[in-house]
Order: sequence, then structure tokens, then C-alpha cells
Amino acid sequence: MTALLAAMAALAGCSKEVVVQTTFPDPLVEKIELDAGVYYSEELKNYDYTENLPGDVSWSFTLGEANVKMFNRALGALFQELVPVDQPGGTGSPFDRVDLVVAPKVEAFEFSLPRQSRSDQYAVWIKYT
Repeated sequence: MTALLAAMAALAGCSKEVVVQTTFPDPLVEKIELDAGVYYSEELKNYDYTENLPGDVSWSFTLGEANVKMFNRALGALFQELVPVDQPGGTGSPFDRVDLVVAPKVEAFEFSLPRQSRSDQYAVWIKYT
């Protein structure tokens, strides 16, 4: 039992979890005179990236809630009306109310630690399509 507790304590220090903040500034965009539907897949809403770096701890980034809030903020500022839809395409309501549907997807995620970039900065790159 003592060995199990010691192993659990050691493992607890072997991972870092980063939950992305969900406060975003107002976008500086001009409204487009279109109404947009927005579809968020379960993958986007629950996006979590984990990577085990050699000689380091396991890093986990929880982005799901931040993805949705960021796109709601940006798209809401860009389009006249933003209408949530439950699939990326279709006919009838609510698709007859929108000019287009946006369905964002995380295409790539990368990060670097200060020791990797030889600076005091952490960096994250996210590519959405």
C-alpha cells in the first residue's frame, strides 16, 4: 500500500494541465450583411490535446469551451445574426434563415516550452479550418 501511494504521488507530479481562459476581447471587424449558421462538432466542443515530451512531464491542453466561446464572439461580431445549427448542412429550418454555415475544426495544434525556444516564453499555435 505504501509503495502504491508513493507511486501515485510521483505520477501526480508528471503531468501539467492547461485550461485555456475563456475571456476574449471584442473583435475589431466590420459586420458583413449576412446571417451565418454555426456548427460545433463534439470534437471541437471537447477538444483536448495531450503530448508526452521526452524527459518532461505530460502536457494536456483543454480547449473545447474556449473554442466555442472564441468563435461565438468572433462570428457574432462579424455577421448580422449567428444561428446555432445541430448539423453542418441541411434544408428547412434553421438553414432557410442563414446565408452560410461555419463549421470550424482544429486542423493542427503545436506548443513549445521556454527551454525549447531558448526564451522565457511559452508558445501555442492553433490552425483552424
